[in-house]
Amino acid sequence: MIEDEPAAASSPREPEQNEGQSFLQRYKIPIIAVLLLTIVGLLVAVVVAILVNPNNSGADGGSDANTDPQQPPPSVPAPSQPESPTGPTTRPSATNAPSSFPSVSRRDLDAPSSFPSVARDRDKWAIFESLSRITPGGATMLLDQDTVHYRAAMWLVYEDGMKLGPNDDHLHQRFVLIMIYFLTGPWTPPVEGRVAWGSPVHECEWEGIFCKDLYVLEDELGGYIDELLEVGRYDGIKIDVPQQIVNRLVLRQRLVLGKEVPDELSLLYYLMHLDLENNNLAGSLPMPIYMLFNLQTLFLEQNELTNVVAIGEFRHLEHLSLSRNNFQGPLPESFRNLKKLKTLYMHTNGFTGQVFDILKDFESLELIDLAFNDFDGTLPTEIGNMEPLTSIFVGHNNFSGTIPTEIGMCKNLKQFQIDGAHDMGGTIPSTLGQLSQLEFIKMDTCAFNGTLPMSLGNLEKLEFLDVNSNYLEGTIPTQLGKAVSLKTLGLANNDFWGSVPSELGELTKLEKLYIQNTDMSGSMPQEVCALRDRGSETVLEVLWVPCDVECDEMCCTNCS
Repeated sequence: MIEDEPAAASSPREPEQNEGQSFLQRYKIPIIAVLLLTIVGLLVAVVVAILVNPNNSGADGGSDANTDPQQPPPSVPAPSQPESPTGPTTRPSATNAPSSFPSVSRRDLDAPSSFPSVARDRDKWAIFESLSRITPGGATMLLDQDTVHYRAAMWLVYEDGMKLGPNDDHLHQRFVLIMIYFLTGPWTPPVEGRVAWGSPVHECEWEGIFCKDLYVLEDELGGYIDELLEVGRYDGIKIDVPQQIVNRLVLRQRLVLGKEVPDELSLLYYLMHLDLENNNLAGSLPMPIYMLFNLQTLFLEQNELTNVVAIGEFRHLEHLSLSRNNFQGPLPESFRNLKKLKTLYMHTNGFTGQVFDILKDFESLELIDLAFNDFDGTLPTEIGNMEPLTSIFVGHNNFSGTIPTEIGMCKNLKQFQIDGAHDMGGTIPSTLGQLSQLEFIKMDTCAFNGTLPMSLGNLEKLEFLDVNSNYLEGTIPTQLGKAVSLKTLGLANNDFWGSVPSELGELTKLEKLYIQNTDMSGSMPQEVCALRDRGSETVLEVLWVPCDVECDEMCCTNCS
C-alpha cells in the first residue's frame, strides 16, 4: 500500500514576509521621496556638466570631430600615405570668418593628463583658433572636412609626433608645409639618410627644407629684415615668424605629375629661394605665387609651364630659370622690372621677339642662357656695360648682325656661345682677345667671314675654340700656338688656305684638332704629329685634316 506523501510543511519564511510587508507599508512614502530627490540631483549634475563643458554636448555646431575623451580621435590619413582631399578645391576670399570655436581655458590647456588623446582634445580648439587666422575663409574653411586645411589641422592635433601646442612658434610654418605635402603627394621616397616630410622632428630637418635662425638672417640682411618679415601675404594673411625660418625650399622631382603649383606656397611670404625643377607642373603660375615678394631664387626648369605673365612682381629676384618649358611668344612686359637678375636661364622654349631690348639695361647679369628659342634682333652695344658677365649662351636663335666690339669690355667673360645663328656674320672682333678670362668660345654654323683674329692667341686660359662651318679665310694664325690651354680646336668647313702652322705643336694639352674640308695643303708638321705620341702625357686623340695635306696614318686620324 502506497503511503500518502506527507503534507507540505508550512513555510518557515512566512513570518519574515509579513514583517517585510509591514516594513514597506510603514516606510513607503519616505523611500519614494529619497528616490525622487536622487533623480533630481542626477539631472541637475548632468545639466551643470553640459554647461561647464560644452565640447561634449556637440553644441559648437561647426565640427563633427570627436571630443569625447573615452573615444579614439578621428581617423586622419598619415602623411606617409597622402591622398588628395575630396570635395571642392576652390578657396574663398581671404577675409577671415568670425571664429566659432569653443572657448578653452588656460587651465584646461595646461592640465596634465595620463591620456594623450585627452590632452590633444584640450589643445584642439586652441590650435584650430590659431590656424583659422592664416586660413583663407577663416574658421569656415578650417572646419570644412573636405579641405586640405582641415586635414592638415587634424594631422597636427592627432597624428604629428611633435605634438605642437597653440603657442609653439613654428605651428603656422609646419601647418603650411604639411598642406603642401598633402596637396602634391604622394612623393618618391627621400634620398637615403634624409628625413621624410611628416617625420616627428622639426620641419627644418625634412628633406629639401633649409632654414636659418632668425638672428642669422638679421645679421645677413640688415635693414632688409624688417621688410622681409613684415610684408605678409598679398591678402593680409601673415603667419607667425618662427625662430627657425624656412629660407630655401627645394622640391625638385617632388610634385605629382601634372599638378599645379599650390597656392599655399604663398603663405611662406618670407621664403627667399624656391626650386620646383622637373615636376611636370602645367599651365600658369597661380597669382598668389607672384606675391612671394622676397624671392631671390626661382627655379622652374623642366616643367610644362606656359605663362609667367606677372614675373616682374619678384622685385628682389637674382636667379631665374625658366628653361625647358612650353613658353611661347615674347617675354612679358613685366620682365623689365627684374633689374637685379644675376643669372637667367631660358633655353629650350619658344620665346620670340627682340629680347635684348629688355636685357640691355640689366647691368647686374652674370650669366645669360637664351639658347634654342626664336629670339631675333641683334646683340646690343650695351653688352659692354654688363661688366659682371661671365657666360653668354645665345645660340640657335634668329639673331642677326655682328658681334659688337664692345664685348671686349666684359672683362669677366669666361664662356661665349652663339652657334647655329645663320644670319649672324661679319668679322669676329679682335677685342675678344682682350678677355683674359675666356675659357670657352663656340661660334660654329654661323656666317662669320674674314680672318681669324690673331689676338685669340693671347687667351692663355682658353680650352675650347670652335669656329667650324663659317666663311673664314686666310691662314691659320701662328699666334694660336700661345693659347697653351687649348684642348679642342675646331677650324673645319671654312676657306682657310696655306699650310698647318708648326706652332700648333706647342699646344701640349690639345686633344682634338679639326681642320678638314678647308683649302689647306702641304705636309703635317712633325711638331704636331709629336702630340700623337706623348707617353703618359696628354695625347692628341683626333687629328682630322684635308686630304690634300700630306700626313701618314700614324699621325692623322681622318681626312676629308
